[in-house]
Amino acid sequence: MEDLARLMEADFEEKKATSVEKIDQNGLTSVAELARQIRDKEATIEALEHTLKDSKKDLQKLTDEEMPDACRDRNILFYSR
Repeated sequence: MEDLARLMEADFEEKKATSVEKIDQNGLTSVAELARQIRDKEATIEALEHTLKDSKKDLQKLTDEEMPDACRDRNILFYSR
C-alpha cells in the first residue's frame, strides 16, 4: 500500500512540475512581452514630455519676447496674456 501511495505522490509531483513548467514558459513569455510594452510606452511618454517641454519653451519665447519686440519695433500695441 505504501508503494502505491509513493507512486501516486510521484505521479502527482511529476504532473504538477510539468504544469508549472508550462505555466512558466507561457506565462513568462507573456509577462516579458508586457514588460517590453511598458518599457516602450514609458520611453514614448518620456520623449513626448521632452518635446512638450521644448514646445512650451518655444511658445513662451514667441509670446513673451519675439512678438512684443516685433510689435514694439513697428509701434504696434501688444498685450501679452
